[in-house]
Amino acid sequence: MAAGALQVLPLEIIHTIASLSPTSHLRSIALANKSCNEVFTPILYSEIVLRDYPTAELCVATLSIPTQHTYGRRDLALLIRKFSYNPGQASVTLKYGIRGDRDLYLKRLEDAISCMTQLQHFTFYTAEHFTPKICHSVFSAASQTLQSFFASIFYEWNENEPTLDKLLLFCPGLSTVEIDFFCPVSGSPLEFLRRLILSHAYQLRVLSLRIAEYGEICSMLPTLPKLEKLVVTILAFQGGVPPFHAPALRSLVIYGQIEILALVADGLGEHRPQIPSPGTFPILEELTCAPEVLSMFLPENSEAKRPIRKVELNGAVPSGKNTTMFNEVAEIGYGYPPWDAIRDALTYLPHSLTPIRELAFTVSHLDLVQFAMEAQAYVPPLESLCITVARDPINDLALASLGETLFVHMPLLHKFVLEIGQYNERAHDPSFLLSWAERWQVHAPALRTVAFTDTLRCERGVDGWSVRTVP
Repeated sequence: MAAGALQVLPLEIIHTIASLSPTSHLRSIALANKSCNEVFTPILYSEIVLRDYPTAELCVATLSIPTQHTYGRRDLALLIRKFSYNPGQASVTLKYGIRGDRDLYLKRLEDAISCMTQLQHFTFYTAEHFTPKICHSVFSAASQTLQSFFASIFYEWNENEPTLDKLLLFCPGLSTVEIDFFCPVSGSPLEFLRRLILSHAYQLRVLSLRIAEYGEICSMLPTLPKLEKLVVTILAFQGGVPPFHAPALRSLVIYGQIEILALVADGLGEHRPQIPSPGTFPILEELTCAPEVLSMFLPENSEAKRPIRKVELNGAVPSGKNTTMFNEVAEIGYGYPPWDAIRDALTYLPHSLTPIRELAFTVSHLDLVQFAMEAQAYVPPLESLCITVARDPINDLALASLGETLFVHMPLLHKFVLEIGQYNERAHDPSFLLSWAERWQVHAPALRTVAFTDTLRCERGVDGWSVRTVP
């Protein structure tokens, strides 16, 4: 590439090229010549994702190099906008995987983060490394630019660590806070969490707290006026008291089953969650929870109904980040719900103020024919139906019955997912998927997407149905 060739290209095109290129290609392009280096190095360093310790060690060492020793005297840490740290289990990998001294590595990590003054999104999964020093580095360096913050905390912070009491925990642009505590919350971590939420209470839009204790935090927060999404555990509703007053809340995710309360209380009866008052979360639209929790938010004969349009009934399994919230609940609440629990929960769907448009649930086993017959009362408004069957295979006879027993009552259905790939090898066959999509379309004319696994999808376009692989 000629030295001045990039100068004639619009910046939007250059960023499009970069977004379609793997990181290894960006590194090569940045080393091609001076012009490429000036253009692609900021793009290459704008997002740092560390998934293994060898890569993390090299990256941290590079970011720790003094500016006078880098090419063009460029401070690479200043280029970082997104930083995600998830190398794996710290106690094992640091002992055997890091070349050199562990303390030196952690010191370099702290120094590197303290230079990220343009950081916008911070994600730190490895709980054993999230120390007060790391925390201090983030909020000292990126206080004016930080927009989202996620951290896992596993152990009590060392009392010898520097205190955060004098650290100004306020970022004018911070709207997303996500905290996972993998231990009972107390002392310095609890005080940090309390101050962090309290100082941003009137600007938070997304708040995720997967912790064991809510009382001391909730008591300090009278309202979160702009909060739109809340992620908590069932323990937040102990005694029926909602965790926060959030009048603008539209999305609520609750991890854990009601039985978990028995682990932290002498008797389940006294601590069973009560139905939240009608004024709690009045404009809630999306709800993800265990089956038995749904009735708390869609009670029968309620004075004021909630306009819930999307429901996901799961096994109370956290996904996407760490899956063990704290030791007390690690042993229960992480299975697939039985069909009876799902069936009982689905009877509450008609109690929503608005029709349910999207429904998803995971179930241990499923009588598809029985489900189709019983679901006719609440499926007509559905636009999306996603079912994951954990154990039992679904035979062809049951699939064939869906058209006349279920889809004929769903004129708006455009997406149907029935994940059965774990127990049915044919579900991975594109021709098998295509044949059922074409057959079901006769009864569901609005149908556009059909899938039996999370890796293969059949979609209908202007030229008819086609099967594609989902990356």
